[in-house]
Amino acid sequence: MLKYIIDHFKSFDDKNDYKGKTIHFNKRATLLANDLFYVSQTIQKTLDNVNHLSGCEDYSVPRTFRDYDILEYSSDYKI
Repeated sequence: MLKYIIDHFKSFDDKNDYKGKTIHFNKRATLLANDLFYVSQTIQKTLDNVNHLSGCEDYSVPRTFRDYDILEYSSDYKI
């Protein structure tokens, strides 16, 4: 389901390039897939791979990455 959402709704494909690699976050797509799974009996009966959904990032994940110098903003980024 996550791949379907990302492939068919481009605004849900949260990604950015970093040092020549594309990094996918997909927070919104993961939240949508999770919400759909829990509100729909039909989806609950037909989805068998919800255990493969990743956790949802929030503001603390990028902050922690910055603290460990894993994530850095470009000089063009305005905070």
